Amino acid sequence: MDPAFLQSCAEAYLGGRRPDDPRASPLFDAHDDLPPLLIQVGSDEVLLDDSLRFAHGAADVRLEVWQGMHHVFQLNVTELVSARRALDAAGAFLAEHLGVDRHDLRHM
Repeated sequence: MDPAFLQSCAEAYLGGRRPDDPRASPLFDAHDDLPPLLIQVGSDEVLLDDSLRFAHGAADVRLEVWQGMHHVFQLNVTELVSARRALDAAGAFLAEHLGVDRHDLRHM
């Protein structure tokens, strides 16, 4: 994720509106009405600071910072052990909050 590319995407998304508008970014809104959240972010992720900020403002959040991982590292399950572990952790988080056995998630 290139910061210049992200900036151009943000400008296009905002369409001239202020970037601190809560409708534009969840970083600027109250998080009281959100369900339990799992945030998985790589330590080499360009959005790491935003992830940390969002997690700090949320009421019920589990933040996992995966060392040495990049943006959407979870897609690399065939290459990265960390990706497989992160997806296993996500499945366990869902099972815990849905009240099901995590192996049953495969059939949902």
